[in-house]
Amino acid sequence: MNNRKITAIISSALLSLSAISCGIAYAEEGSAPPVKGIQYSAADDEAQEEKSDEEEKPKVKGIQMIGGPKKVAEAEDYTLWQFIPSEFPTTLSGVSETAEKETAELIIDSSYKEDTVTRSCTIKSLSHDITIDAGDNEIVVVLANAALDNTITVRSGSKNVKFFVQGSLDMGGNSKGIIWDGLRSSFIQRYTTCPNIEVYGAEGSSMNLRDNAMLCGNVRMPYTDLSCSSKGAVSVNYISEDAKSFSDIKTEKPNFIGNFLFNKVDGYDSVVSLYGYANPYYTAKVNDGDANCDSCLDMADAVAIMQSLANPDKYKLTEKGAKNADISGENDGVTNSDALAVQKHLLRLD
Repeated sequence: MNNRKITAIISSALLSLSAISCGIAYAEEGSAPPVKGIQYSAADDEAQEEKSDEEEKPKVKGIQMIGGPKKVAEAEDYTLWQFIPSEFPTTLSGVSETAEKETAELIIDSSYKEDTVTRSCTIKSLSHDITIDAGDNEIVVVLANAALDNTITVRSGSKNVKFFVQGSLDMGGNSKGIIWDGLRSSFIQRYTTCPNIEVYGAEGSSMNLRDNAMLCGNVRMPYTDLSCSSKGAVSVNYISEDAKSFSDIKTEKPNFIGNFLFNKVDGYDSVVSLYGYANPYYTAKVNDGDANCDSCLDMADAVAIMQSLANPDKYKLTEKGAKNADISGENDGVTNSDALAVQKHLLRLD
C-alpha cells in the first residue's frame, strides 16, 4: 500500500461497530476486501501485510461497509444503522410511490436549455451544468444510462434530493460530478458536514467516476458496481472525528464526501471523507481558523487576523470569528501566532 494517508469519518452506527472490532462487510464469504476502510480487524491487517503482491492489496481506501445487504443485515448491531433502511430501494417505486410518474413528466437530454431544475425528472444527458433546486420539496432524479460531462449541483432545504441510477452512470470530462451548492475550494468540511442528497441504484446498475468527477451524499447502492479513476474536483480542509487540534486538519481532494455502500469497487488510490451523524462519540470541537466566517480556510483568514490585531477598531473580528481564529497556544486569544499557523497550514508546513 502506498504512503498516501487516508482520513475517513464514520457515523454513530459505524462507531458502535468499531467498538466490537467489526470489519468491512464483504460481498462474498471469505473474499478479500476490494476496498480498505477505517474499520478492519488486526487479523485483516496482518493478512494484508503477509501479501507480497502489491496488486492484491486494496486500491480504494476509506469507504465503509462495502458489500451486499445480506452481510450488513447479519451485523450484530444492525439495528443501530439508522442511515441504512431495512430494505434498500432498487426500484423507483421503492424510492417514492409517485417517482415513476413524476420523473417521466420531465425528460432532460442535450436539448434541454434551462440551468435550473425544480421538479422530479429523468436525466439522460446534459449539454451544460445544471442545478437541482429542491427548495423544501423532495425531488427524485433518475439517471438513466447517463454519460455526463457536466456538473450536477444540488441545492435543497429541509428535504432530500434522491437520485436513482438505472443502467449505467458515467461522469467525467468537465464534470465535477454530483456536488452540493456551496462546496468550493478550501471549504471546511467537518465530520458532521453532509448535504441532503441520497443516491440509490437498480439491481445490476454501474457507476464510473473519471477525470475530476466526485460524488457527494448518502449513497445506498448494494447492487451497484463502482469504478473510480477520478482525481477529485475540490480541495477541502477536513476535520475528522479524531481531530484534537488545528494541526489535525487535513487538506484533501476527495473523490467522495458522505456515506457509501456499493456491491463491488474497482478503483485507484481514492480519498474518501466519510460523513458521520451526530453522536456521543464525536468530540472534535477544533477551532478551524475561519476568521472571516466564510466556511473556507484560506489566506484571507490570515489577513483578517493580522488586520484585526493591527487596527482592531476598523477590522474587528466577530465573536465567532475570534473563536475560530484562536488556533495556536492554549486559549490565549487571537495573536500573530494564529495568523502564522494558518499560513503554515496553507503552505503545508505544519
